[in-house]
Amino acid sequence: PAMATPAAEARSDLSLLTTMQWFYGPTWGNTLQICPERAALSRRKPCVKWVNVHARQLELLEVLRRNVLHAAVSDLHLLVAEAPPVEALLSRLRWYEKRKHMLHVVGIAERPSFRTYLAYASRHLVGRTVVFLNQDVYLMPEGRWAE
Repeated sequence: PAMATPAAEARSDLSLLTTMQWFYGPTWGNTLQICPERAALSRRKPCVKWVNVHARQLELLEVLRRNVLHAAVSDLHLLVAEAPPVEALLSRLRWYEKRKHMLHVVGIAERPSFRTYLAYASRHLVGRTVVFLNQDVYLMPEGRWAE
């Protein structure tokens, strides 16, 4: 994992636009083939263990946290298919309480596509510097993001 950016770096008008899979809902969850406990050893059908699903969800939450806390980021727009459960989980995280004004959870009722991102940025982020990020990418502290 990358280290946090020094607090001395000023916040910019950098907006991040990303998504986060919510593996426990119908939009993403129905794409997962969960391995039955005993069948996990069998390779007949590709499947994933629940422990790996949970680990991946936690990894995505950590990436989200790092991006929201990055010194160069002024706001983050998170396009998700199912906003209410994501917001409910976020509300239970300590870092979210201090930064919820920066994190805009946007329910779009489908998996976002590149077209979705462009349409959203064209409507809501005009005149801003916008960085599109894959859900598992966070900004490194090095660099001059504020410029």
